[in-house]
Formats: sequence, C-alpha cells, structure tokens
Amino acid sequence: MNPSLIPYLKQKWNVSHLRATPVGGGDINRAYCLTSEKGKNFIKCNIADRFPRMFEREAEGLRLLKSTNSIRIPKVLEYGEVKNTSFLLLEWIEENGLKNNLYWTTFGQQLATLHQNTRPFFGLSHSNYIGRLPQDNNDHEKANDFFIFERLEPQIMMAEQKDHIDSDLRHAFEQLYQKLPQILPEENPALIHGDLWSGNWMSDEKGNPALIDPAVSYAPREMDLAMLLLFGRPPSIFFESYQNIYPLASNWEECLEIYQLYYLLVHVNLFGTSYLTPIRNTLDKYV
Repeated sequence: MNPSLIPYLKQKWNVSHLRATPVGGGDINRAYCLTSEKGKNFIKCNIADRFPRMFEREAEGLRLLKSTNSIRIPKVLEYGEVKNTSFLLLEWIEENGLKNNLYWTTFGQQLATLHQNTRPFFGLSHSNYIGRLPQDNNDHEKANDFFIFERLEPQIMMAEQKDHIDSDLRHAFEQLYQKLPQILPEENPALIHGDLWSGNWMSDEKGNPALIDPAVSYAPREMDLAMLLLFGRPPSIFFESYQNIYPLASNWEECLEIYQLYYLLVHVNLFGTSYLTPIRNTLDKYV
C-alpha cells in the first residue's frame, strides 16, 4: 500500500491510528481492510495510470446498483488519487460465509427485483471494465444488437489480435448471429451486476446477500444468470424464488448457454485458449 495513503486518510477521517491489513479476493488490485478507532473500511488500490478511471467507473456502478434498494451493495465512501496511486474506499461488509436456503431464496428474489430496473435502451452512459478488460456500453434498441456489437464483437476482435481465434471460429460466430433472433427473447433492458461470478456475491454479517465488484449495464438480464451458472449451479430454490418475482422465458437455460459465450471470451482474453473448448461446444450445438 502506498505509504502516502495512510496520512492522507488519517487526516481525512481525523483519526490517530490506522492499520491496513491485506485481504484477498482479486488479481487486479491490492486490497486492504482499514482499521481505525472509527471502525473498519475496505480499500483497493492500483497504479493510477494502469487502468484509467477504473475506480471511478466501479464507484458509479456501485452507486447505481445501491440506488435501486434491491440488494445490499457497499456504500462508496471515496475514490481518488494520491501520489500516482488510485484508490476506492468502501464500506466494510463482514463476510460470514453462510449460504443456506434462506440466503438463496432472498438472493433469487432480490436479484429479480434488481433486474426489474430498466430504461429505454440497452447500454449505459459510459464504458467501464469487465475484470481488467474494457467493456463498451453504447446504446442499442435491441438486445441482440447490444449483445453482438457491445459484448461479443469487442472480445472476438481482441482474441483475434492475440491469434486465439481463427477464421473458422469467427465464421461460426457470424453464423450464430443470424440465429439469435430465433433463440433469444426480446425483453426490456435490465440493470445487471454484469460480473456475477462467485467471488462477487457474498453473505453479510446477517446472512443476507451482498454484491461487490460490478461491471454494470442495462443488458439482457439472463447475462447475470449466465455468469452465475458458468462455473457452478445454485440450488433450485434460487431459481424458483427468482421466477416468482420475474419469470424467465421458457427456453431460459438455452439462452444462458449463448450469453455465457461473452464471459468465456473474456476468460480467453484474460487467461488463455483453454476456454475455447466450451465456446466451440456451444457454437457446434447452435450452428
């Protein structure tokens, strides 16, 4: 942690003692629990020019999610830059690890309630990040156009530049685009968390769901469920409680396979070609 941050924060909070204890959970930023006589807070830090405006965009996303009063989101306290170190300071949420049936029921209900927040167009007023990769959010009237041009195509082009995707795979994606209107439902844009892997949802000190590290947009709501199911599967009670609030299309599980292509492409660009196999399997199924 940049030593300049400690005196800055001590003066800002008017505290005499401040201890920074490293915490895990991310591979992009350095994260700490800050403890003072006023309690605990969470801070993440990085070199200021490494990911321009990343913490500003994350703060905006957290505030947008929190404004819906749908599910617990940590309060944004401050973000900024001190001596070439950018930082994001948040409310500390104590993780208790409890994920029982009540947790999953509440999670399903609250996520469905979040997804009922909408606006006229798919997209967002600004770009942001998915992990450490840029994520475009230009406005589109149709869900399929948003998914193709703001989600799949930027990741495919990035993978092509890295020689991870060949012409055959590119052609398979183009064939898939022609079939999307027959597979994916046209629904209202939904406010989604955007990166709902297991590291970004937690159980707070009371056993209630809480979400962190968003990559928000107004998008097809199934994208959140697609990420949630990419490397595991919540119990059936989660889906039952979700659908009681906001029913899904009859072919929703088929849709999730398609939307998972975006997150798999992100993993290709972040971690390498081992994630191409499930991409090819899905394309072979639908093309």
